[in-house]
Amino acid sequence: MKNTKSLKIALLVISAALLLGAAVGITASAAEETSAPVVYSQNVEYGGNYALMYAITAESVTGETVSLAVYNNAECAGDPVWSKTVAATEANQETVKGKACYVFTTNGIAAKNMDVQYYVKVTAANGETVKRYSVAEYLYERLYKNGIASSTEEGNIKRAELYNTILLYGKQAQDVLFNYNTDENGELITTDDRSTFVTDMKYVFVDEAAGTVDGTYVSGIFLNGTEVTFVANDAAGEWDLINLDTGATIDTIASGDSFNVNSHVKVTKHVEIRGSGLYADSAITYDGKAFADISDITHVG
Repeated sequence: MKNTKSLKIALLVISAALLLGAAVGITASAAEETSAPVVYSQNVEYGGNYALMYAITAESVTGETVSLAVYNNAECAGDPVWSKTVAATEANQETVKGKACYVFTTNGIAAKNMDVQYYVKVTAANGETVKRYSVAEYLYERLYKNGIASSTEEGNIKRAELYNTILLYGKQAQDVLFNYNTDENGELITTDDRSTFVTDMKYVFVDEAAGTVDGTYVSGIFLNGTEVTFVANDAAGEWDLINLDTGATIDTIASGDSFNVNSHVKVTKHVEIRGSGLYADSAITYDGKAFADISDITHVG
């Protein structure tokens, strides 16, 4: 049998992320011909692996197929960064909170890109729907819209710690991979000179989806200090800006007004509380109870 040369095999660790996070700190061993495969390097890719998940109710879909495509622009123009089409059949349905749905899970998103906003278009025979989302918006939404950040319930305290830790991890990944990344020779690569990070974002949402924060979407994440314009579905009346960290009213605005986002904010309908002009006389009753026995009745209007 003829002698053959030993094979050299380079083992590369490749991220499965949708947008690849650069790996740093690769250490290489000497590549010499041996009688066994050579592991050239071993490493851990820490760009992250966060995916967007969407459940589309089966009852809202007509036609033979339903598609979901992810774009990195608001116009959903050009090629999507990820897409999938499934047959609109019962075999492809999953039960989500009691409803039959078509569930889509995108490829992973690198930690350094967790504040990148993606535009997700769902298409069926009866039309299309576009949503905007990001990993960061999900985390801020859970913390502030769902009230987890201010909750005293033990499980929510743990969830808040988890979500804030993920955001901090994203910030650190952005700082290192954008500002301190190195090439295979250890030379510094300046790719962005980035000074703002995912932890500098603020979350804004409109209570009860009664308007939009930018003309299109009822919620969003914005860089601290960004000016946004609130547009109400019903232009009448006034609206309060509520600081979600303190619960205090920041300002009262009207539809079409702009404001600077300097905190996490809820936009909610302003209600002016005025006295009824009636004294809490025990002779006057409300729902069969004496006013003197009701401490929390407030007349509005």
